[in-house]
Amino acid sequence: GMSFSYDDLIILPGFVDFAREEVCLGTKLTRNIVLELPFVSSPMDTVTELDMAMCMAHKGAAAVIHSNMPAEKQARMIKEAAHGTDRERVGAAISTRADDRDRISAVCEAGAGFVVIDTAHGWSQFQLDTIAYLKKNHPGIDVIAGNVVTQGQCRDLINAGGDALRVGMGPGSICSTQEVMAVGRGQATAVWECARYANDFGVPIIADGGIRSAGHITKALALGASTVMMGRLLAGCNEAPGWENHRKVYRGMASKEVLTDGGNGRYGTKVVPQGVSTEVKPAGSVFDILDFLKLSLEYSFQDMGAKNIPELHQKLYNVELRFERRTTSAQFEGSAHILK
Repeated sequence: GMSFSYDDLIILPGFVDFAREEVCLGTKLTRNIVLELPFVSSPMDTVTELDMAMCMAHKGAAAVIHSNMPAEKQARMIKEAAHGTDRERVGAAISTRADDRDRISAVCEAGAGFVVIDTAHGWSQFQLDTIAYLKKNHPGIDVIAGNVVTQGQCRDLINAGGDALRVGMGPGSICSTQEVMAVGRGQATAVWECARYANDFGVPIIADGGIRSAGHITKALALGASTVMMGRLLAGCNEAPGWENHRKVYRGMASKEVLTDGGNGRYGTKVVPQGVSTEVKPAGSVFDILDFLKLSLEYSFQDMGAKNIPELHQKLYNVELRFERRTTSAQFEGSAHILK
């Protein structure tokens, strides 16, 4: 096959017969949870804790509070965030490890609207067992399963009871999984393949990783995703954790820094780093970032000729929405550049 990234593709413009203000970005996060905006903050310890969760939920988006902390602390954040917003928009990351069962109980009792099984490679017996445990012991909470990149993987997690699927393996800016482990898939291809399968079962797709701009969000949604999960775009925000000596740090949850800082619960005791740590520029308030992304998407949807996400997906599967592959020179031409 052929793996494509978002930059490898361009969307052909559609017919415009409505104003930008008529665009609605409401969407499904899971089978049962509806959002006003298709944005989800990533469960990373330099992206989502209480402040980020409160802000995302307030704007009609969703947040996933990371699990690189004691279960009691995570549960307290969930409880406070759920009390201060609409609780369905605040979720908790959990692992597939047997000793995380107490964490599952703690965050569910604290009021988590959903849980995310936070594994880089979600096609495993461990994941299937965790979904079964959740459905048996906490049947009222939606389960976001993953991460996956193929239709076969989607099939198994949907059959197990997944209420949404997180798609992506290795496309994140601080992720080195594809380089170190030589496994994964181009994110545009992964989203397209997984979304067109899951669509038949009414299971929403979360495009996780590789989002570096508003244009990438548009492409993810146009390829069939219902929401996008963002890390790098939010890591510089005032509301994100990660301040170290007046510097803003962004680090992968499989980076050496996390693994040596108590974060090996996700991977075990003997691990090979699959991510890096870097410094990011302060980006101001997340409210401003979300407002900008919302406005950008509204204009993009107008350019594509779709008033909302369901209509966009309908055009995708009816082959009214068309993509073309871009050459390297076309990618250069389509970005800001200076001619000498």
